Amino acid sequence: MAGDPEASASRSRVVRVVLRIALVLLTIWIVVGLLGKINFSQVWAAVSTLTWREVLALLALLAVLRTMNAVPISLFIPGLRLPRAVLNDSSAYLVSTVSPPPSDMLLRYSMFKAWDIDVAQGFGGVALNTVLFYAVRFAAPLAGLALLLVATEVESNVVLTASLSALIAVAIMATLVAVVRAKRVAAAVGRTGGRIGQRFKPDDVDPEVWSAKVVDFRGQVGTQLRRTWPWAALSMFGMVVFDGSVLLYSLRSVGITAALLPAVLVYGGFLVGYPLTSLPFAGLGVFDALLYTLGVARVGEEYSADLVAALLIWRVITVATPLLIGVVAYGLWRRSNAALAVQQQGAAGDGASGGFTESVAPGPLDEYPAKSRPDGSA
Repeated sequence: MAGDPEASASRSRVVRVVLRIALVLLTIWIVVGLLGKINFSQVWAAVSTLTWREVLALLALLAVLRTMNAVPISLFIPGLRLPRAVLNDSSAYLVSTVSPPPSDMLLRYSMFKAWDIDVAQGFGGVALNTVLFYAVRFAAPLAGLALLLVATEVESNVVLTASLSALIAVAIMATLVAVVRAKRVAAAVGRTGGRIGQRFKPDDVDPEVWSAKVVDFRGQVGTQLRRTWPWAALSMFGMVVFDGSVLLYSLRSVGITAALLPAVLVYGGFLVGYPLTSLPFAGLGVFDALLYTLGVARVGEEYSADLVAALLIWRVITVATPLLIGVVAYGLWRRSNAALAVQQQGAAGDGASGGFTESVAPGPLDEYPAKSRPDGSA
């Protein structure tokens, strides 16, 4: 007899919470072990040396980073201009950080509806963007390895890690290309994924439904992928490089010069470890510990406080500041749609009060087709 779906979902939530707690504890253990001897008064002293000019330069780098991050969805989704893509991406980043999934997808849905963008094409573009990002994320270590080979001796474990990561990137792209080119492959991939998912949620996952969804996805994104993927991939890799550039500028701002830590080593180490950003909060703690270890090995323990200060600045700029940008972006979207609602109501002459109305920006679930909601709810 089939198990209780609610009990199965409850067990799944418990497992996810336990895994997250375990990951947080592991991160704390790693960070405390590495930073236990750090003088944090010296860290703060290094951070406080930042000038307003340096802060503005860091924010300029962030602006380029966030824009390049939004370029792929503007290419993949017909009718989505780059300014709106930035608005959509920034708002979704905020919501995905403070709310559980699929809250970010529900917000994207409302935005697509308000902008008269086909929702199926919108979600297809977002999915394609996610797949491409994972491919670039796992390809980054190969570029990092090339930089390190130019500048220094490289240990065999770094070569092995970069090679395995590159194979994962190739597998991701090969699967995507096969799915787009052949309907039969798309159906097989979806069915296989459904069978794997069925092992974890036997009452909620139907392999044939998954197969049909992947075939639909193929039809939605095939044309966009063939036409725009080189530019999207270039922009995505550029975003990764600018992320590393924020770290490099942070290091220079706290006094770690090129003579101590050359840019080629900063970018090389950053790219080799970049797959760690697939962990929650962009690998916060784990990725930082790796970068700190690599930095200390090069510049010595006497610069440990400066390294921590640079990592702190980098994280504030690339993780915390985008949350504030997301608040502003979401507020601008709400305001613009409220203003449009007032105009439409005035034209209709219905005398209704100007607010954030359903006709312009529906609630995330109010008009969502029951069979295609991201969470599968009716």
